[in-house]
Amino acid sequence: MYSSDDKGFVKIWDVSKKDEEALIKTFRAHKERINAMIIIDHYVVTASDDKKINVADIKNDCESFKFEGHTKEVVSLEFKAEF
Repeated sequence: MYSSDDKGFVKIWDVSKKDEEALIKTFRAHKERINAMIIIDHYVVTASDDKKINVADIKNDCESFKFEGHTKEVVSLEFKAEF
């Protein structure tokens, strides 16, 4: 399971465990609130009040891409494989 917060952090949880044992990983994707998140294979894609879209590769533990260009906060995401 994945969750995000108003500080720009993403948390990955193991739903088969309880309390502190359930938290697998925490990483900062943005400097401000995360408004939307989608999971595509081993990528976590997030949209934020910081006007950016971030793609994190959780398999290889690195940031893959950061898309900038919005003039206001990004509030939703949708993924479509074919263009």
